[in-house]
Amino acid sequence: VDIEPGIVMYPGVFVARRRDLVDRLGNGRWLDTGRRRTVDLESEALHERCELWVERSQDDVLLLQLFSPSFVAWLAEHPLHPCFEYRAGTLVVYLERRLEDAGRLSWLLDATAEIARRFLQEVSEGAGTRAA
Repeated sequence: VDIEPGIVMYPGVFVARRRDLVDRLGNGRWLDTGRRRTVDLESEALHERCELWVERSQDDVLLLQLFSPSFVAWLAEHPLHPCFEYRAGTLVVYLERRLEDAGRLSWLLDATAEIARRFLQEVSEGAGTRAA
C-alpha cells in the first residue's frame, strides 16, 4: 500500500514476529537493526507476540499515536499474527508462514486494510495539525 505522505512522520516502522532462541542462535534476523531501535509498548500480549523496531529518528509521540490502545489490542489478538513494515512511503503486510486457504487470504487482506487505515488516519490528522 502506498502511503507516501507519511514518510516524514514515520521514517521506518517494523513489526516482526518475536524471534525465538533458535532464530537468535542461527542469526535469523532479516532486519538490519544497526540504524534502528526497539520500542516496547504497554501490552504484554503484543510484546510476547512480536517486536517493534523503528528508525532512530522516529518521533515517539507520533509513534504512540499510531499505536493507539485499540490498534495494539487488535494486533495482539489477530488470529493470523500479521507483521508489517512501513518505510519510504510503502506499507507491506505479510505473514511468516504460508497461507493454507482463501479464507486466510481474505483475513490477510482485511488486516492490510486495517493497518493501512491506521497509518492513513494518523497521516491525515498530522497533515491537518501542520496546516492549522
